Amino acid sequence: MRKISILIILGLLIYSSIAKAGTAQRFGNTTYYSDDNGNMYTAQQYGNSTYVNGSNGYNATVQNYGNTAYVNGNNGFNGTAQRFGNTTYFNGSNGFNGTAQTYGNTTYYNDN
Repeated sequence: MRKISILIILGLLIYSSIAKAGTAQRFGNTTYYSDDNGNMYTAQQYGNSTYVNGSNGYNATVQNYGNTAYVNGNNGFNGTAQRFGNTTYFNGSNGFNGTAQTYGNTTYYNDN
């Protein structure tokens, strides 16, 4: 099974709790993300662990095991993401449930 992309996880975290749009770029093990509210985030990946830090004080740790990622955020936002094919399903403790579907270089986010 493929690991869940940090870009998908970061997008779901941001989409579910902070902003609705943004851009991301990855350089080595670090992803830089900016949202439509002007906040900046970095996500650094080391093996199965990813650490997210935001300019607005938002922080999260993501543990990735196979096709499942476990998210723990400092604002009480916790959740899991599971990948099946090109679709990632996200279930969060704040009631956010959503999907991310990737086609080529584009990922589409939907909340349920």
